[in-house]
Amino acid sequence: MKTPEERKQLAHEVFEKMESDITYLYCRWQDEKEYEDFGDYTKRIKKSVEEFGVKFIKATKRPFGFVYCLDEGINIQVAISGGYYNSKRV
Repeated sequence: MKTPEERKQLAHEVFEKMESDITYLYCRWQDEKEYEDFGDYTKRIKKSVEEFGVKFIKATKRPFGFVYCLDEGINIQVAISGGYYNSKRV
């Protein structure tokens, strides 16, 4: 298990470094959702998230984003909706 400070730092890193990818994918999904498979988006998000050494749980369409396990029993949702990019514990 990580210390609270380590968890906070890692969550911030995931949030900051995933922002451009999620924003790009969200905009693309809005344009292409009738033609593209969301599974392809899930694979790309999963690969990027797992590079941080955390466990990817799922990608979500609404709100567009993903959920990952930061540490044992601590799941974080990162999402973009209505032009706002945010994260919260779920």
